[in-house]
Amino acid sequence: MTASSLKVYRRELPGCFVVHLQVSLAGAQERATTRPVYLTDQEFVVLHDMIATPPAADLFIDTERMSLEHQLREIRNAWHST
Repeated sequence: MTASSLKVYRRELPGCFVVHLQVSLAGAQERATTRPVYLTDQEFVVLHDMIATPPAADLFIDTERMSLEHQLREIRNAWHST
């Protein structure tokens, strides 16, 4: 998500809750090895660099060492506390 697309979400869905799931480049590359490949290595790095400074989300979660279940639990807890 970019800052400009976030503005659209905030305008069109005023009650939306935006979560930024953060992971290092190395962590993202490791996870990518378990999925079909659609990007070149260079494209992958460029995409990751583009989100190095993410727009203002309601919640940032460092998912580096989290299982999917743990990530979901964190999001649910945050959602229910809003």
